[in-house]
Amino acid sequence: MDAPGETRPIGNPSTLVQHIPKTPRAILHEVQRSLESIYPRSEAQAIAREVVEHTLGRPFHRILLDNSTEVPDAEREKLQAALRRLLAHEPVQYVVGATSFC
Repeated sequence: MDAPGETRPIGNPSTLVQHIPKTPRAILHEVQRSLESIYPRSEAQAIAREVVEHTLGRPFHRILLDNSTEVPDAEREKLQAALRRLLAHEPVQYVVGATSFC
């Protein structure tokens, strides 16, 4: 079992993501960092925010403030799958199954 805050390798070595952390804030930063390899920083931030909020079912401010609660493995696996799809250039709307209009 992983220690709190410890990361573990993602199963598919061909992805650009090496680890998925256990805390919401660390996950958000890792998803953003990974997406910056294929998107401009501002776009990577927006996509990471949308995917992590959707998958964890938490508002952005709670994700930013939470650096101690461990995300269950099932949710981390969903995030890994979503990130793989995003890194394959699948639109975020398809990955989360929704879109918003301003």
